[in-house]
Amino acid sequence: MAEYPYCGDVRIGNLAQEETLAKKGQSSVLKMSGGGIVCENGQQIEYKEESEVDGDEGGSRVVDRTYGPYRQELSEDGLSSTQVREVTIVDEDGNEFTRTERQPGPQRVIFDQSEQYIGGASSRLVTSTKSIDEAKNYINEVRAKGGGVENNPEYAQLVAGVEGYFGVKIKSYTSIDAAFNRMVDDVAAEGGSIMGALEQGRKFRSMPGFGGSGSGSGGTRYSYTEANEADVRVLANGLAEEMIGRRITEKEFDRLLKRVRKEEGKSPTISRSSGKTTRTETGITNAEREEVLAEVLRENPEWKKYQMDTASLDYTRDFIREQRTKANL
Repeated sequence: MAEYPYCGDVRIGNLAQEETLAKKGQSSVLKMSGGGIVCENGQQIEYKEESEVDGDEGGSRVVDRTYGPYRQELSEDGLSSTQVREVTIVDEDGNEFTRTERQPGPQRVIFDQSEQYIGGASSRLVTSTKSIDEAKNYINEVRAKGGGVENNPEYAQLVAGVEGYFGVKIKSYTSIDAAFNRMVDDVAAEGGSIMGALEQGRKFRSMPGFGGSGSGSGGTRYSYTEANEADVRVLANGLAEEMIGRRITEKEFDRLLKRVRKEEGKSPTISRSSGKTTRTETGITNAEREEVLAEVLRENPEWKKYQMDTASLDYTRDFIREQRTKANL
């Protein structure tokens, strides 16, 4: 009989996928330990025949199995899922057992993100996710809701976002679908959100000269320069240590990065061509990114307290230094 990987009596549906998730800390079944991959409870992965697991302690033969419906469990960030179902087993002695079966669910992508203010200067980032297939079906939902593509403002806005995202005008119905699917794959691989990418694309699409041909006949081209996420984190941590006396949390970084990406979208690099001459206006700089980060950090209640505490400490040090100087005169 065939052997399958197990953690205790839980069969691992797709070991390769779970191992990949474990390396990212996203598996609900496996985890990294000392450079290797083990079960979530620290035990080693075992290979067993189903009869070794399904029978009772005396090894009675299984005579019936009933599979419950799959339910979906999401990871904390909503970007990975696990399909879970209960399996009821009856052995030849009439004993009934229930075990849980898990397997990796479909990959997910952030569909939308927005800041929700909860009083004063406090806010929280609200995120909604969809599976890749659900996200790609969004364009069909928009067409269906508006009764097709004609006189459908929401669909027109979606098309403008896709065209702006890729920097080209798209006329074919099927090409729009293919481009939207490609955009979803890009967001899933590179981060961000579907609605955020569409919003940035619409801004790009509405700029004068969109679709210009560039060299030869003249035209204007726009491109967005996004700083590497790791570089933004370095800038943010450096500023945070100066402004609030500590490094930022992941939740705080998500908010800071979102604000930086928003400003990057407002300040594209613009290249204007006339004949053989091209003039380029640079987009947002690192100094401007620091200003954006500092603006967000000043909204943190800790900023004012830390600055007051630091100023008080500096005053005390200066006073002591002054008194010591006078004493030595």
